[in-house]
Amino acid sequence: MSLVATVADPLTQPAPPGWEEFVAAYGLLPAWDYQLLRTAAWCSQTASSAVLVRDAASREPVAAFHARHPGTTDPRRFIGPGRVPAVSITECRTAPALGPGVAFAAGLDDRGRAEAVRRFERALGARVGGGGGFIAYRALPERDLAAMPSAGRIRLRLSPRMVLHNQWPDLEAYLAALPGKWRNRLRRVRQAVVADGTRAELTRTIEPADACWLSETVNSRYRPRAVPRPPWPAGYFERLNQLPGTRFVTYRSPAGQLLAFVAMYDTGVELVAGAWGNRSETDGGRRHLYFDLYLRQVEWLLSTGRERLVLGCGMTEIKSRYRARPEPTWGVVGLR
Repeated sequence: MSLVATVADPLTQPAPPGWEEFVAAYGLLPAWDYQLLRTAAWCSQTASSAVLVRDAASREPVAAFHARHPGTTDPRRFIGPGRVPAVSITECRTAPALGPGVAFAAGLDDRGRAEAVRRFERALGARVGGGGGFIAYRALPERDLAAMPSAGRIRLRLSPRMVLHNQWPDLEAYLAALPGKWRNRLRRVRQAVVADGTRAELTRTIEPADACWLSETVNSRYRPRAVPRPPWPAGYFERLNQLPGTRFVTYRSPAGQLLAFVAMYDTGVELVAGAWGNRSETDGGRRHLYFDLYLRQVEWLLSTGRERLVLGCGMTEIKSRYRARPEPTWGVVGLR
């Protein structure tokens, strides 16, 4: 198979021809929506690239890539301690959410995937120079490892994605499958949410400015102080409101103030949790909404009949209490 690659700067250039059709055809998550990539690029501290790889004969897209170009950085951030000089590095990942920056067409075999990755890396030369520097692939599922070049590269096992598989007819059956102590705690949390008048809803849209503020409240709590990062812009949530399959689990006070939310993406096969925001208690927030929120997501999973709920990385101990199980994710880093 002969492949060709087209590179675009989401900040200043239109999407490579066929990009949006590829995203729609394979039900890719909203992080691949080109308008969202552009909105993120406007508020990013680094340049980025969108690369579409196509079959040279049929012109059909076979793979899409998104990469960030932080410039010169210390590779110990990716490969651990050691006396290594600062170098140019490219991160293959989606932005602003940390997800794999690689998407392959269904049916593309391992050989075709590996060739698509080679074409992608060559295409980056148009933006960051033809040789030298590091490239890092982040949050890769295990099935994509075979496509990654191995010569001179290091593979790192990263924090797993936590996934809950749908195997219960309704919420009561799900709760019955949980340990008694944890089940009783979740029931008390639900009772407390109802008792203070908090309204929980599954909605199609959310107020962009409020969502931006609440997500930054959470992000700043866990972000290392040494890694400053702009907040997600309100325009990001404006675009999410327009995308089919996107819903929001929201919590509001009796007066209608947004207290917490999580963005949810329905791919037709699975539900995927996205941006999360929570008002602090000093700003009028409520305790325990974080725990009730997972239960609301499980409710939606059971009502839709989707195969599984992807809760993402981090908080593995808490998510495991909800019967979510880990799926390995990997990083690959080395000279480009």
